[in-house]
Amino acid sequence: MNTTCLTGRLGNNPELKYFDSGKVKASFSIAVKGKKKDEAHWINIEAWDKTAELIGEHFKKGSQIGIQGRLQVDNWEKDGEKRSKVYVVAEQIDFLDPK
Repeated sequence: MNTTCLTGRLGNNPELKYFDSGKVKASFSIAVKGKKKDEAHWINIEAWDKTAELIGEHFKKGSQIGIQGRLQVDNWEKDGEKRSKVYVVAEQIDFLDPK
């Protein structure tokens, strides 16, 4: 099972990208609290289609968000060096800021 649940604050405004196919992608990062008092871990997030549009409309830097999704790993090679990127693909979001 590949499921993760996170709560954090957006570190920047979501970046929306529109594709010719009609798909929409939102990319952003959130800060989640670590074990130590002032420790934060930055997690990269991607959301697609309706979830991406909701995030773009309602969230901005500093907004608190709850995310349920799955871990994704991308691997590639650049200049003969193997690289990888781990991020979360958001499948469900929760609005955590008071209205």
